[in-house]
Amino acid sequence: LYLAGKGYRIDILYHDNEGEASDSFSAAQKFYTQHGIKLTKLDVQKYVDGEMSARAVSYAVYQFLKDPRLNYEFIHFHDYKGMGFFSCSAKHQRLAFDKTDLVVQIHGPTRWTIEANSAFFTHEDQLHIDYLERGSLRWADQLVAPSQYIAQWVNENFFPDSHKDIRVIKNLCRSLVSEIQAVVNESEASCEETADLSEIIIFGRHEDRKGISIACDALDHISDLIAKRGIKISFVGAPGSIFGQPSAIYFVEKAKKWKFPVNFHFGLNRSEAAAYLASSTNSLVVIPSPKENSPYTVLEALVLKKPILCSLEGGGAELVHPNDRHNACCLMTAEALAETIRGIIMHGLKPTRAAENLETIEDAWLSFHHHKTKEQRGTAPTDKPMVTVGITHFERPKKAIDALISILRQTYQNFEVIMVDDGSSTPETLESLNYIETLLSRVGGRMIRRENGYLGAARNSILKEARGQYILFLDDDDVAMPEMLEKLVQSALETRADVTTCLNVFMPEDRRGDVLSGGDLGGRVSYFPLGGPLALAPEQNVFGSATSLIRRQALDKINGYTELKNVGHEDYELYIRLAQAGATIVVCPEALFFYEVGRPSMISQTGMVRNFRRCFDALDMHSGSYPFSDYINLSAGQKIAINSHNRNWWINGQKETSSIRHKIMQCNN
Repeated sequence: LYLAGKGYRIDILYHDNEGEASDSFSAAQKFYTQHGIKLTKLDVQKYVDGEMSARAVSYAVYQFLKDPRLNYEFIHFHDYKGMGFFSCSAKHQRLAFDKTDLVVQIHGPTRWTIEANSAFFTHEDQLHIDYLERGSLRWADQLVAPSQYIAQWVNENFFPDSHKDIRVIKNLCRSLVSEIQAVVNESEASCEETADLSEIIIFGRHEDRKGISIACDALDHISDLIAKRGIKISFVGAPGSIFGQPSAIYFVEKAKKWKFPVNFHFGLNRSEAAAYLASSTNSLVVIPSPKENSPYTVLEALVLKKPILCSLEGGGAELVHPNDRHNACCLMTAEALAETIRGIIMHGLKPTRAAENLETIEDAWLSFHHHKTKEQRGTAPTDKPMVTVGITHFERPKKAIDALISILRQTYQNFEVIMVDDGSSTPETLESLNYIETLLSRVGGRMIRRENGYLGAARNSILKEARGQYILFLDDDDVAMPEMLEKLVQSALETRADVTTCLNVFMPEDRRGDVLSGGDLGGRVSYFPLGGPLALAPEQNVFGSATSLIRRQALDKINGYTELKNVGHEDYELYIRLAQAGATIVVCPEALFFYEVGRPSMISQTGMVRNFRRCFDALDMHSGSYPFSDYINLSAGQKIAINSHNRNWWINGQKETSSIRHKIMQCNN
């Protein structure tokens, strides 16, 4: 809103996570239109076929934004769920956004949130999202954080060896101030010096990370004093979960010891919460979260000119004027909080001022957008390294011809083709192979015939004969798009990756003719590899399909493929071994080949247990590296979440009010 008021053309691309009602979106669209801002809802299904994961959303965002007609100077992403992953990766590979600054604003990565909650990973998607968030932060042109605290956390935890330059600019809040001032007047928002305390307001969502249990334990310590002085206690915030219990049940048990009046104000929107805080005279607003980035609860209370008490650690204290921090901030333990509140009760309230005024923050953001990043990268590589394209074949000569022709139509020219026939024996196939061998010889390619040894052995045969600096393997039933080699080589050279995988479009067997006649099948993508995280390698291939560009030296370092007959997942295992050997794996965020589906495949004709065992045996469990500690964290978190729920269900089942408690637990879930 501020930038639009300064003459910038602003578009907002909105992804609907929660299935928001269309009338709500229409109202928002109307509001922004009145301020000259275009609000667009992202149509993920235009680009994605299948599940709506964070990976799919990030890909859809990239496909929408790369349209050169949009021509933005700046694109801002938040870090949460890594919506900027594929866009930032594409710029890193010089595929798009050459004149646009990609900015990621740091508000609270998933790993930070879990650690702040002293919790565990409980779903594989959280590890995918952690990888998305790291990638967007790594490849962004500029990083902005609202607090020095979160900037330092990101550098220490994500980039310990090469700290990123992170600009610290506080969140813009002019519209927040206007909204609050619309529901309260200046007199209500003031506090007299050393006024007697009449109400303590615990402000924030009722969950572990927000420190509600710390506040409750602090109240236990000074319960008699609060009761003696007749001080009212109020909790303002949305219900949640505390120690695995619905917060409503937690409060019922906790309040049994208290001798003072307690009020709960659930479900208030921001304006309603502000109105309540402002209407409470001589009150102290306690924001008990031990560590926050730049909490709006603190900001809202400061706008209201309320005396506050927040954590000395984290970004909350950075919002408070340095001269007021000794009164308004403390270590957020139950004992320290209780003693600080005791001092306020005994000596009276003191107003709390904000660290910066609105104009200073607005000037910082305006200055930020007056200066684009200076291009520090060199010119695009002009090398055209030789690529060996290896096509493996077994008893599918017609499809092998299609695969070969798709390679011969590549826009990139410096390549050789080697096809290996892995023990075909039917007369019809052998006759067709003679034709294919003749065709190969005309384009400088070669045919290798060998006894059946399965894909690992077949690909190693190609590797032995290859002359290319890079190797690309294409299955005989897949069809390459014309720019596949060109884009993969560009990505590999720009990123210096050892392995460059890509996306694909599923090609049902009965639609094969449409592809061969030039159709694109709509171009929607179903499988979104990221190149990691290695932590999930024990249970899923997060790296990519078999069709990828691999540096020859990286393959030689691990002695190529392992050779197991009648066992699949040879590419999945190869990527694990490459990653553990230190190879850099990058995903080109473009669909570059058609992947045939809809018929029995080699992978479906091999045993799933043996296939995954092959990959499991490739894992180096003795390396002591963090990825496998993440996997243990996930496994433990999933088990503990189930056990915690079951225990709380049993405990609540022993109470006289068991039916009500169980209903609350079901609603909370």
